[in-house]
Amino acid sequence: MEQRRVNELFLAPQLYRWYGGHVTKLTHFLHGVEEYQVSPDERYALLTVWSYAGDTPDSLVRERTEQERRQLAAQYAARPVVIDKIPFVGDRELGYSSDRTQSLWLLDMQTGAVRCFLHADCGFDEPIWTPDGNAILYSDTDENGSLCFLRKEITDTDCRQGGKVWASVQGIQAGFDGLYPCFSADGAWLLFAGNLPEDEYNMPKLLYAIPASGGEHLEPVCLIDPAKTMDGIMPDTFLWTMGDTGRDFVPAEDGCCYFTSALQGSLHLFRVPINGTGMAEPEPVWAGEGAMTNLIPLERDGFLCIYSDPVTLPEIIRLGPGNRIERLTAHNPWLSERAITRPVEIWAETADGKSRTQGWVLLPPKLLVNERVPAILFIHGGPNGFAGTAMDLEYHLLAAEGYAVIWCNPRGSSGYGRDRGDMELAYGAPALRDFLAIVEEACSRFPVIDPERIGVTGGSYGGY
Repeated sequence: MEQRRVNELFLAPQLYRWYGGHVTKLTHFLHGVEEYQVSPDERYALLTVWSYAGDTPDSLVRERTEQERRQLAAQYAARPVVIDKIPFVGDRELGYSSDRTQSLWLLDMQTGAVRCFLHADCGFDEPIWTPDGNAILYSDTDENGSLCFLRKEITDTDCRQGGKVWASVQGIQAGFDGLYPCFSADGAWLLFAGNLPEDEYNMPKLLYAIPASGGEHLEPVCLIDPAKTMDGIMPDTFLWTMGDTGRDFVPAEDGCCYFTSALQGSLHLFRVPINGTGMAEPEPVWAGEGAMTNLIPLERDGFLCIYSDPVTLPEIIRLGPGNRIERLTAHNPWLSERAITRPVEIWAETADGKSRTQGWVLLPPKLLVNERVPAILFIHGGPNGFAGTAMDLEYHLLAAEGYAVIWCNPRGSSGYGRDRGDMELAYGAPALRDFLAIVEEACSRFPVIDPERIGVTGGSYGGY
């Protein structure tokens, strides 16, 4: 039997508009649309589009039949991939590079016309609209390695001409997850997340602001004064049970910026005022077991966000006045028909006396009298990530099969202060002592765990 070289389905997402009960297809890009942003006046849409070596602007936008798309898919699958460089964390890429790149396109929402706005060779990153909708800002680094923001007017029709430097910033690096730039609600400040040059590239970030007027050699205002138990802004990718769901700091109409930060296994919600006076002590907005991510401020009080607690998978909620949680979705009603146990929090002192480690134990929902069960220790990725109180379906599936599940946040994890989150502590003896201590504590607290049958697993850093 002939082996198929391409998948049966060739997925290329396009942009559609729904209006008055009718759906209209707006784009026909060869490789689909990766992301889009609508301008403040809703006249244009900024599109991020993939392209490969050999693609031309005309070939990317030409409308094709399904048969033509399948033939092209087969051609792309058969091509050899040429690797000509191995980028590292300095340019925020990991592993081998490929011949796939991104370009920016402008779609006129009124006429349907689309044109290439910024070619991949221009080296743009994290583009956003300016508040007036007349230009795009994007980030890059200059010849000295300093962070800068460039501005390109939408009237500029030369897609191979990059923007002009709008602001250059001293002493900040983007780190692993990017800057997530956005303007304050009043348009007076540009906010972004960043790390200090001496920080590890994937540490939780602090929150910075620069005036919306731009300028050269700016010293950004740091809005957060981290307490000893706060690391900084926590992108949801650091919480391995929630996945990558979107932005985790947002400016609101009240003049504050709301953000999530890890604290002992949970993602709590805080806010700080947006001003030029410098660091402020974050004000707690919501604290509890679980995690809130992907914040969207509402016109009235409150937020829409994704929320998970120890026995509930992620759902969309409204966080209203008085921190009242109103669940808006119920995508997993079947959970109410299953025996779900609640994880038990434990703490362990390490043998070197230098760490107190937080962990959790999830026991099988059905245990026989005098039964001893095997256990599995899960190690999270990062190493600056963390695991904790948001429900992890994999843990509960294993518990349903008769395993006890153990997890913890060793030294190098986030949520216990920036000193304990030092990534160097995650390698070698310090973290190993934390894992051993939490396993010993789990076996001591729960005699049902058989200490002779303990496995260990993890991904990324956890696999290391």
